[in-house]
Amino acid sequence: MGQKIKTGCTMKTKCLLTVSALILFFNNAGAREIDSWSIQVSGMAHKISYSDFNDMVNSFNLTYTDNVNPEMKSIDMTYGLNMEVLFRMNRFQVGFGIGYIMTPEFEYKSGPNNLSSLLEDYELKHAVNAKIFSVIGTYDIVSKSKFIFYGGAGIAYYLSSITFNEFEIGDPYGHSLSTTTVTKNSELVASKFGLMGLLGLETKLTSRISFDIRLDARLASISGFMGTQQRQEVRVSTTGTTTEKNYDEGVYLIRQEMTPGEVEFGPNSNYPLGTDAHKEGKVNLSGFGIQVGLKFHFPK
Repeated sequence: MGQKIKTGCTMKTKCLLTVSALILFFNNAGAREIDSWSIQVSGMAHKISYSDFNDMVNSFNLTYTDNVNPEMKSIDMTYGLNMEVLFRMNRFQVGFGIGYIMTPEFEYKSGPNNLSSLLEDYELKHAVNAKIFSVIGTYDIVSKSKFIFYGGAGIAYYLSSITFNEFEIGDPYGHSLSTTTVTKNSELVASKFGLMGLLGLETKLTSRISFDIRLDARLASISGFMGTQQRQEVRVSTTGTTTEKNYDEGVYLIRQEMTPGEVEFGPNSNYPLGTDAHKEGKVNLSGFGIQVGLKFHFPK
């Protein structure tokens, strides 16, 4: 509990410092006349940790991978697009952006043998995406006729969505006299503020167009995911009787480690949060990346 409080305070302090810096920046910029404005359209890629999910992947691979069952692959990148409107005041710029990021498509299928004593076949598809609304401030560290080297910081608001689509066949309830096919489709959403820092190089191609490349770091660990799971169970007994159940239930994102090293991560509705074994799951999009784009200038 003490560690959680310490981490929360650290994040809060960083947010307050960033907000204070941006307020001072805007006050300084507001006292200046706007020289020009521009629109920048960029593509971006970031290396991320996504630690909760990747811990589950490592746990799964240690337990189930063999000569037939393939390994799960970790998720460690996001890709996306970003558009910003920037206002220049001498060596300062203020920008407002909207972006979209997503992880590469994740898909896993078990091998033809039994994955476990009760599960014959298992498939999982998983995806993460987020809409990002950002405010940034930059300052020209070096300004020449053909290029500008700048640095800055900002705040971003993430509207995130994650999906889990699972399919399994076997005898999950241990009835031994039936085979059950279970399909679970879950979608959960959450929103969170994050911080960013950046260094960029803008090179003029023409008087109205520039090429911009930016290296940035972001802090964005998103929690509080809640949503709905659509579940279908079709049970076929050895006598040929078929029973089907369909229902929806509310779920939230969990990270569960019942025994050391055996990590579960995904949607769940059965366990209360706050126990030693059962923690709230997080989507950690924090990391480092690159943004490359074109900037279109509109002089005043």
